[in-house]
This record gives sequence, C-alpha cells and structure tokens, in this order.
Amino acid sequence: MFRLFLIHGFLGSGKTTLLSTVAKRLLKKRVRVGLITNDQVPELVDTRALCRTGAAVAEVHGSCFCCNFQGFVKAISQLQSEISPDFILAEPVGSCADLAATIARPLKKRFAAQIDVRPISVVVDALRFQQILSHSPDALRSGAAYIFAKQIEEADLLVINKIDLVSPDFLDELQQHVANLNPSAPVFRISAQTGQGVELWWDNVNAEMTSAARRLEIDYDQYAAGEAELGWLNATLELTGNRTDWNRATADLLNQMQREFQNRQTLVGHVKLFLETGNAALMGNLTNLVQPPSIRGTAGESPNAILTLNARVGMEPSSLDHLVRHTLQTVFDQHHVTATQKAWQCIQPGRPKPTYRFAE
Repeated sequence: MFRLFLIHGFLGSGKTTLLSTVAKRLLKKRVRVGLITNDQVPELVDTRALCRTGAAVAEVHGSCFCCNFQGFVKAISQLQSEISPDFILAEPVGSCADLAATIARPLKKRFAAQIDVRPISVVVDALRFQQILSHSPDALRSGAAYIFAKQIEEADLLVINKIDLVSPDFLDELQQHVANLNPSAPVFRISAQTGQGVELWWDNVNAEMTSAARRLEIDYDQYAAGEAELGWLNATLELTGNRTDWNRATADLLNQMQREFQNRQTLVGHVKLFLETGNAALMGNLTNLVQPPSIRGTAGESPNAILTLNARVGMEPSSLDHLVRHTLQTVFDQHHVTATQKAWQCIQPGRPKPTYRFAE
C-alpha cells in the first residue's frame, strides 16, 4: 500500500513549488516518490520542471482529474510499474474543484486495499486573496472566485502560501477569512519557495488523520462558467540564438507580457515557462499584474534552448493567442532569437463532466 496526497489550489497558488520541495526532501530520505501532474492540454511546464527533481512523474492531460478518473488511475499504475512508490503526490489543474466526491471517495471505494488516500490539502495564495479583498482589477471574476471558494470549502487542511510576501497583520486577517469559509480545517502558513512551515504541514497531512469527507454542494453551471473565463495556452518552441543570455531574454519576455496584461487590466491566472539548455534550466512565473515575475535557476548562455510556456489568462483564446505570439516575436527579435514551433494549443476549457461523483 502507498499513500496518495492530493495537493489542490487555484492557478498560481504555488502547488508545483510545494510538490518540488516535498519531493526533494523525501528523496533525500531515500523514499520512493511519484508525482502526478494535470492539465487540459499537453506540453505542461509542471511536468518538465518536476522531472528535474529526480522523482518519477506521470501526467494526466486532456481534462481535469475529476473528468478523467481512468486517466488518473492509469497514471498511478504507471508509477507503480516504474518505482513501486511509497508516496504519490498529485496536483490537479488549478481550475478544478469537487475532488473529494470525484477522486478521493471513488479511490477509497475501489482501491481501499492498495491506496491510502490522505486528507486533501488546498494551497491558498496569500497574494491572490489580498487582491480579492482589495478589489484589485486583477482579482478573480465571479465564476473563478466561485471555484476558488469551493476549493477552500472542501479542504481537509488549508495551506496559506507565500507568507514571505505579505505582512504578518494581513496573514492574521487572511487566516480568519479562510477559517470562516471552512471552520473545520486546520490552517498552516508556509512559504513553498523558502521551505518555511512546510515540515509542520507535511507532518500533519502525513499523520494518522482521516479526511473529514465533507459533502460539497457545487453548482456545475457556475463551475463551468468559472473555467470558461480563462483562455488556456500551452506551447513548446525550439530556440536558436548566438550566445543568448537566456535568463535576460526570459525576464524580458515575462515583463513584456505583464505590461500587455496591465494595459488590458485582465486577470492573470498564471503564466509559467520552463527553458532548458542541455543540463541547465530555469523556471519563470507570472501570477498577477503587480508583483514582478519570478525566475528560478539559470540557463546561462547557449546557442540552443527549448521553451515550454503555459498561460491561463482572462481573455478569449484567440486574443490570448495573438498577444502571446506578438510578445514572443517582439522579445525574440530584440535578442536575435529564432523560434521554431513544436507544439501550440490555445483553448477554452469545456464543461466539466465527472467520471464518478460519490457525494455521500
């Protein structure tokens, strides 16, 4: 039997960073760790980045976990075949909700002898919540806000992330807000980036506690409307330059995208990119209109690179497609980079249709 951890939360909340942090710590203890990523379409930054942790990684794409239960089970089987894991950490797509009824309970009913399904953790982005409370133009719209609230409501453990980026006074206010949304869930404060508070949360979610198994009332019309508020773009490009400083080019790209979104005052779910040059790699993140984009790692100077880019933005897919293509071309021209498109999809997610829903 292995332990399965569902680590949930809205787009840009820091789930992937948390998975990476936990996986690296477990691997140092010589524990067999598997990770499962999830997205509506392939070419996922999270998968590329998490593969570099040394953990085994499986991906479920084409729909969220809840609408592809068999795909989720297949990913589990893949990891069992590869490494016979002690732990599997699974990260659903950030616009998903209703995981207890559509994933946790079906797994418990069908695979009780093989899988110990641990309580659901929901990661809450402190910066995102601050935007909501301050009515920022970058705050979630009504449909996306509904999904965000429902994720918090069904958590067994609430994990407030990015505590290093907000004031202690606001953290106290935020903890009260999330506690009002879900009074029964213990609240943990962490920085997935620095590791602060991660050990305490992990000790609790890994302890002998059980899921509250709360029944979530969810309006699937409102849920579908929330997902439809976002354009969804995944792309992979092969890049060629002449001793290009890829960290500088990446920073210019994310900064230019942020300026474009600021001009339109549109919601940024997240923009992620992963750039690889042989053994070196960097990861970039943009999650709102205000905070500067972040870049971790270094790709140095190299004539060739592979760029994987994911964007979740409050725009029609056609508009998002045009904006990203134009921005890429502008920045690449400035850095004398030639791009060859290997994969490109820009969609609007369809209505969620769960494979199973065990609400009781």
